[in-house]
Amino acid sequence: MDSWWRRFGWLTNVGLALVALNVLHAFGLAAQGTIGLLDLVLVASGVAQHPRVEHWLKGGDQQSRAAMWRQAAVGAVLTSSASYLTGWGPLLGIGFVIFASNMMRIAGARSWRAILCTSVVTAAAGQAGIALGWVPTYVSPVTAQTVGTLGTLAAALTIRILGLTTADRERATAERIHVERELRISAERASRTENRFRVLVQDSADVISVTDASGHVGYVSGAVEHVLGYPVEDYSRLAGIDLIHPDDRPASFALHRALLSGIPQDRAELRLRHADGSWRWHEVVARNMLDNPAVEGIVWNHRDITDRKHYQERLAYDATHDALTGLANRSAFLQALERACAADRPGQGAVLYLDLDGFKPINDRLGHAVGDASLVAAARALQTCAPAGALVARLGGDEFAVLLADVRTADDAVAVAARVTDWLAEPVPIDGHLVQIGASIGIAMRLGDHADADETLRHADLAMYRAKRERQRWHLYAAEPRLPV
Repeated sequence: MDSWWRRFGWLTNVGLALVALNVLHAFGLAAQGTIGLLDLVLVASGVAQHPRVEHWLKGGDQQSRAAMWRQAAVGAVLTSSASYLTGWGPLLGIGFVIFASNMMRIAGARSWRAILCTSVVTAAAGQAGIALGWVPTYVSPVTAQTVGTLGTLAAALTIRILGLTTADRERATAERIHVERELRISAERASRTENRFRVLVQDSADVISVTDASGHVGYVSGAVEHVLGYPVEDYSRLAGIDLIHPDDRPASFALHRALLSGIPQDRAELRLRHADGSWRWHEVVARNMLDNPAVEGIVWNHRDITDRKHYQERLAYDATHDALTGLANRSAFLQALERACAADRPGQGAVLYLDLDGFKPINDRLGHAVGDASLVAAARALQTCAPAGALVARLGGDEFAVLLADVRTADDAVAVAARVTDWLAEPVPIDGHLVQIGASIGIAMRLGDHADADETLRHADLAMYRAKRERQRWHLYAAEPRLPV
């Protein structure tokens, strides 16, 4: 209906106005002698209301200042002409107000000054036409001038008030639209931020939880299900301390106390129980946000670092152990020997320095694989023969050492050496070969009394070479003239 009225309403208005004025003219109440010209003006007014003509008068979509004045001038001329040609022009100042209202509805409040100027000018022209006798009127000349002047002033004042009121309304509307737009943008931005946060938290590989000061879980992210295996609902009901390894609970308590004492953020590495019963290492970062109204809790962010811990442990193991035999390496043995020499022990302690006999021919004749297997077999023999608490190490090549920190007498150390040589004297089947592995062992005593680790190991080495030179199974170092190495 609105579309139809927009396209054909102007034609209806013109038709009704023509019928009304021609009826009044027939009764002698309008347009004395000017009915034809009046009809032409009415038709022109209707044409000016056609959407395409109206669009042209406005200057298209740009609504330039010149186009606005052109539209105001055309409208004012047609309104003034129609009013004065009826013969009642001085009494029809209200027509300018109606024209102003319609134009401001189309062009906006900024057009009120153009409407006011063009209306006053065309009204003045109509009054001049009456004074000169060019325009017919049904009232006396004096009344026409008086009423016309007052009507024009009243219309001008009304147009000004209407323009300012419309401007205020447009300004308020623009501000409301601006505020609504800003609120909508803010709401959309907040919604995007919330959605982004939800996606980042829910899809994060880290578990994020919020607890109160006493440790009760108020929120936990969905990552807990694939990190620890607990559904969110089940995890929220669990007591957090029950998930922590007993050995790590003191560190957990210390972390919690630190946060409550005023430290804003702290971290720890704890073992947490997985839903499958296994213990998993977690790096835990906690922040005290109890005073933040948006959180009001302690935020715990933790991730599974079990693989990293195992890798670090493997690196530490490799740094202190021989790759072939799994025994302690030379570095680890020397560190343990230094600690034993520095300790205040009731017993003397001893070091066995062992070198395999005939290893090079085995390696050269049967190959490196059999040679390596022979070293492994020797390592297992040493571990079997050494007493509990002893440290067995491979120093390099076919050389081994045993740290007996708790033996009290030389006889105890000799007994261990005798067991080792007896064990190694037995042939060992390796890859289809019966391999004979022998050994020469040097023994050095007295690790205490601030003995030097390097000197003690050198004494055992010298004793080993003495045993090898004299074809003994073992030899006990004693304070004697230095032997050639």
